[in-house]
Amino acid sequence: MDKVRSYEIASLSCGILSLVIGIIFPYISFLGLILAIVAIALSRVVKRNEESSMAQAGFVTGVIGVVLNVLSFMACVACVGLMGYIFS
Repeated sequence: MDKVRSYEIASLSCGILSLVIGIIFPYISFLGLILAIVAIALSRVVKRNEESSMAQAGFVTGVIGVVLNVLSFMACVACVGLMGYIFS
């Protein structure tokens, strides 16, 4: 029971951290993407054992984190590419 609760908390924490990284620090969005994937994986482990609202929240924040961090990474790549085009 305590191990499942730890996974719930870790899933939600990783999901929230991935959102924060995606919004505030877009230049390290690959780290946010890794945290979002970990949040999704941990929430799936918890959901296999029991239904939990905290695990569901971890899954949702993880999915939003994946989308946000991928968009953020693509925006950074486009910005760097545009700067290379302008200054060449």
